[in-house]
Amino acid sequence: MNSDDLLSSLRPLHLPPAVSWWPPAPGWWLLALTTLTLIVFAVFWWRRGVTRRQALRELALLRSVMNDSEMLARLSMLLRRYALVCFPPASVASLTGERWLSFLDEHGGGGQFLQGFGRALLEGPYQQSSFLDDFAAKSGEKCSLDREALLKLIRRWIKRNKRLRK
Repeated sequence: MNSDDLLSSLRPLHLPPAVSWWPPAPGWWLLALTTLTLIVFAVFWWRRGVTRRQALRELALLRSVMNDSEMLARLSMLLRRYALVCFPPASVASLTGERWLSFLDEHGGGGQFLQGFGRALLEGPYQQSSFLDDFAAKSGEKCSLDREALLKLIRRWIKRNKRLRK
């Protein structure tokens, strides 16, 4: 037999079928599941901090309020609203005066509300004159320092307290 005859009797080469894109390989399933899990986690994490970010944004806006008694009243309302979100309303809503400041100190104030700059929140909103000027004169420090220290104290308190999980 002739070698040319043998080669001509063979069937032509045929290619295997193209690789299908469905179903994906197990690695792609794992990547999709991991991506979905990360997205869900990021959404829950983002939503959890919305209240804190809003409170900090409002605190930053209060920095520009010129009238001290108005600023103190708004700061007090901001703290109260944020505390009602972070703690059971039954334990926060009825607190006033010294008990309110004590509560703030227990939950991140470090004694600065009851015996420091935070004390201005008790009487300041009800004063006609610039209460922080009087408060600064008693403590022997500048008014702007007292105002900044109070804002820093409240910012730190908001950052330390987290929203209740529902």
